[in-house]
Amino acid sequence: MKKRKSKLFSIGNIVIMFVVIYFFSICIKKVMLINDLEDQIAIREEENKKIESQIEDLQEKTEKGKSTEFVESVARDDLKMAKPGEYIYIEKTNEDEKKDKE
Repeated sequence: MKKRKSKLFSIGNIVIMFVVIYFFSICIKKVMLINDLEDQIAIREEENKKIESQIEDLQEKTEKGKSTEFVESVARDDLKMAKPGEYIYIEKTNEDEKKDKE
């Protein structure tokens, strides 16, 4: 009598099972890679939004800096300049008086 080989553990079935397991492991790795890439995309999009808002703020400041009102306010407040015929009055504070006494 001939010995019957078990159909479940034949060489062909074992090879097919290894191929299927290998295929599924590759699919799982690819899914994990896709998830990581999607997370990176979300982070980059958030960074882009922040940078775009900074660009808008800088453009607004640039436009504001071009106006004559802004230039005059900087000249008057920061540089203590005056228009011709104007006088600047500086009030002494308590700290200024203390420095003068010393």
